[in-house]
Amino acid sequence: MNNSKAIGIYIGGRTLVLKKDFYQANVEMMSKEDLPLYNWIYFGLRKENGKQSVYTYGLADFGKMEMEIVEFEKAIEELNEMIFNLSHYVIAHDVTLKDGETTGISAEQKLRISQSKGKFLEGKTLKIKY
Repeated sequence: MNNSKAIGIYIGGRTLVLKKDFYQANVEMMSKEDLPLYNWIYFGLRKENGKQSVYTYGLADFGKMEMEIVEFEKAIEELNEMIFNLSHYVIAHDVTLKDGETTGISAEQKLRISQSKGKFLEGKTLKIKY
């Protein structure tokens, strides 16, 4: 992209356009510990009835199920951070989350996982109870 007059990059599967500077900044920060997830995955944030929800769109490109956290009552920033961290873990460590298991950001945290019809996406998704 440095040798191009492009102003952005089109992510066709998600019908998403990312600004060139945003895309390049994510790539430049990339390391084993810091993957450029915002270049690969769309994190959809929704607000309904005073509650927040978030979903991923792009994990399927990595052979993983999309995730949703639905009707969260705390700050949207906390919700976004949680789904980002879970997505990073799944991709960086090639983890396959399954229905009935638990996951978490720490050893103490146990978030229940269930597989069901997507609320914001077609098909089945993994719901993370947060």
